[in-house]
Amino acid sequence: METRPLDAFDDEQMRAFYDVSWRAEMEDGRPWNGHWTFEELADQLRTPSGDHRLDGVAAYDGETLVGAGVIGRSLHTNLDKAWVFPMVDPPCRRRGAGSALSSTRYSTGSGMLVTRAMPQRGHLPGLSECTSLCSGMGQV
Repeated sequence: METRPLDAFDDEQMRAFYDVSWRAEMEDGRPWNGHWTFEELADQLRTPSGDHRLDGVAAYDGETLVGAGVIGRSLHTNLDKAWVFPMVDPPCRRRGAGSALSSTRYSTGSGMLVTRAMPQRGHLPGLSECTSLCSGMGQV
């Protein structure tokens, strides 16, 4: 399993990223989930707001995009902290994509952030790859 930064301005890659995120959140038996539209996700990944930035990281099995991770960080405070939301295509789960996304090393220009996964309470263990938020980041 290999992770690569998402080029949010590459429409083909962005569409594959979105499609995996949609399936991970909406087609895995959790009817209560919501999901952003393609336009909303593309806008968030292409245009930083004034106070935070979202970046995409993709997990590949060969040349097939099987995991979509969104990394969020503040632009003003806690500059050594970030979070990652890993989403894995349901048929591709349990093969390491979620772990690869959750342990992504992310360069901010001023240092390197290392994510460490900590599943949210209340989620089923089998779904932790796509539903966990990560915390406990540290700069190296």
